[in-house]
Amino acid sequence: LPQYRGAAPIQWAIINGEKKTGITTMLTVLKLDAGDMLLKEEIEIDDEITAGQLHDKMSLLGAELLLKTIKGVKEGTITPTPQMECDTCYAPR
Repeated sequence: LPQYRGAAPIQWAIINGEKKTGITTMLTVLKLDAGDMLLKEEIEIDDEITAGQLHDKMSLLGAELLLKTIKGVKEGTITPTPQMECDTCYAPR
């Protein structure tokens, strides 16, 4: 985030020829994917990867990031970062 908010971020990153994408932990608010960001990790997208393969890689990365986020919140070492609305784009189904 803030790019590719919505239901199909993996697919749109591939369709748009992105070379990297990422996982973000964030605070929950009423607006879709708009909460302050806690931690982010990037992952490269190679030319041969499928959406399913990228999903699986991102699931593993996301699990690790969630554990880091929980630890950081408990220890008070994470400062939430607001998302810049001007940097957003949506990834509809």
